[in-house]
Amino acid sequence: MADRTIKANSCHAPRGGRAMDLSNGHRIGIIGGGPAGALTAYYLLHLSQRVGLHLEVDIYEPKSFIAAGASGCNHCGGVISETLIQMLALEGIIFPPGILQSTIDSYTLHTESGAVRIQAPLQEMRIATIFRGGGPRIPLIPGAPAILSFDHFLLQRACAIGARHIPEKVVEIRREGDRPQVVGKSGTATTYDFLVGATGIMGSATTLLEKGVAGYRPPVKGSSYVCEFYLGPDVVEERIGHDMHIFFLNIPGIQHASIMPKGAIVTVCLVGDAVDKAMVDHFLAHPEVTKCFPVAWVRPPDKDSCACTPKISLGSASMLFGHRVAFTGDCGVTRLYKDGIGAAYRTARACATTLVFWGISPAVLERYFQPVCAAIAADNRLGRWVFHLFELFRTQRFLNRAVLAVTRWEQGRPPEQRLMSMTLWDVFSGSATYRLIFKRLFLNPVFLVRFAGAVLLALMVELGVGPWAFWRKMRR
Repeated sequence: MADRTIKANSCHAPRGGRAMDLSNGHRIGIIGGGPAGALTAYYLLHLSQRVGLHLEVDIYEPKSFIAAGASGCNHCGGVISETLIQMLALEGIIFPPGILQSTIDSYTLHTESGAVRIQAPLQEMRIATIFRGGGPRIPLIPGAPAILSFDHFLLQRACAIGARHIPEKVVEIRREGDRPQVVGKSGTATTYDFLVGATGIMGSATTLLEKGVAGYRPPVKGSSYVCEFYLGPDVVEERIGHDMHIFFLNIPGIQHASIMPKGAIVTVCLVGDAVDKAMVDHFLAHPEVTKCFPVAWVRPPDKDSCACTPKISLGSASMLFGHRVAFTGDCGVTRLYKDGIGAAYRTARACATTLVFWGISPAVLERYFQPVCAAIAADNRLGRWVFHLFELFRTQRFLNRAVLAVTRWEQGRPPEQRLMSMTLWDVFSGSATYRLIFKRLFLNPVFLVRFAGAVLLALMVELGVGPWAFWRKMRR
């Protein structure tokens, strides 16, 4: 089998080489039709047509994204930033009515010490919620608006400008000479001039890439739990509104938790070590969480709700490109915990731009594609420190009291003074890099002094002592 795999060439050739360029009639295969795959196909064709280059692009995707429930879903919370929506619109991808379910213009942060509402610092920093597939597998009331799939729309948009959708599962990746060859479930083998892996990290797809691409190892995976409930538009408006509800609750096993509106439906997303149904029930019974549901609401039986346990990427793949192969989206590198669609856009566009304008050699990919992926990976390393800090905020009552106090104080202040609010918004929404968040937290003396004062006051409340007693206690 070793001689039939795609060999990952060394990337030590001189940078900027043009020995391997795409030409008219060259074929590119893309495994995976989610956002990363569809956007790679779209930009390959969009950019090549601008320079008079004719390419043949095939997308292998067996899933029907218009189906309800797990069979059509790509298993994620489903959030996209306003900025990305505008950027896609400028590049010809305009979402029709029904794709964007709800606009999030504020966050409500719930802690063990209370809650605070945080408005979007700027209009362009808002986010929208979407359904990746045809909606949850739950009964809707007659006459409810149709649910349109975000992933289906992107795939159709790619096909509209020339991509070919092959609705079958890939069962083998091998090579013919030095070119990658893809074998579909029907037995048809097709040889390509370049292959893009855009499979995400779920199921057998990444195992297929591991077997077929020498040197490839997928990112380390984490666990999550996503469930959706139909509450009706009036209840969602009353209880959830246009807020994303974020929970800093000291529940063992749950690191991050959110509830978001999607029209008449709410989506609950939990991230943890091994989140199971019992943990979900514990979370849903918490007093801060029950505020988001009708009085005496009871979780419906499994047949009337939709739930899944998707894996999430916690790092980057062992290789992001090789000889005639590259990886975009989650199976390559994505942002830690947030903005997965934004990362898919960035890596897909960078990959397509490199292939069309610079060529397909490993040296070229190293020079033009690798820096985009490396920037995401480096930012994620800072992101881990940011989330470690927020883990302390979540588990230490006096710290979440301090966070609440500073955030509440900021709500009546000018935008430039809302440093904690801006930080929280960016962490929850993915609107800024972790590098910027880290700098805002640790390199702003005004913020540090303000937050340190709030921590001291919260600690005194926790200990039940006044300033002088606190001072004496600290000196001991």
